[in-house]
Parts: sequence; C-alpha cells; structure tokens
Amino acid sequence: MTDSITRCPNCETTFRVTSSQLSVADGKVRCGTCLRVFNASDHMLLENYDDEASIETPDLPREPFAHPMSDSTAPPGSAVAGDRGAGEEPSADEEP
Repeated sequence: MTDSITRCPNCETTFRVTSSQLSVADGKVRCGTCLRVFNASDHMLLENYDDEASIETPDLPREPFAHPMSDSTAPPGSAVAGDRGAGEEPSADEEP
C-alpha cells in the first residue's frame, strides 16, 4: 500500500495517509489532533512512497493519524446510532 504524508493547515501536525483513505471522501480527512476537517490532497508534503526507510522524516510523528471523513463519520467519542450489536438492548444508563 502506498502512503503519503500530509499536514493539517490548522495545527501543522503531520499525518501518514493511504490512497484508500483519501478516496473515501475525495481527500477530506479530520485531523486527529485539532479535529479540523481539511483536504489532505491540498496539503501533501510527500506523496507515493513505499519504503519508509528510504525517507528521513525525524520530525514527523507516527501518531496521531488523520481520519477519513464520510457522511456516516461521527466525531471521536460521540455515540452513533447502530453502535450496539444486533439484538442488544440499551443499558440502564442509555436513553432508549
């Protein structure tokens, strides 16, 4: 799988993204640090590299990761309808 490196325009955190992640929402991703949604394709630093050892990137953190956006993507930590398994009843502290 080919990776690319992009940078959040808001907080300047760098992320490794794959072509499959970029195709989910036409390049739009959510920064794992500041939660801003941006087009990763517009902010690429390095594109299409396969061998991590061949590129020196000491200032690029391995985490956090940019998360692909889609219409069904909810912000981290938020409840999404259908999170329970099939046939599971709501717990006593959940609203029906």
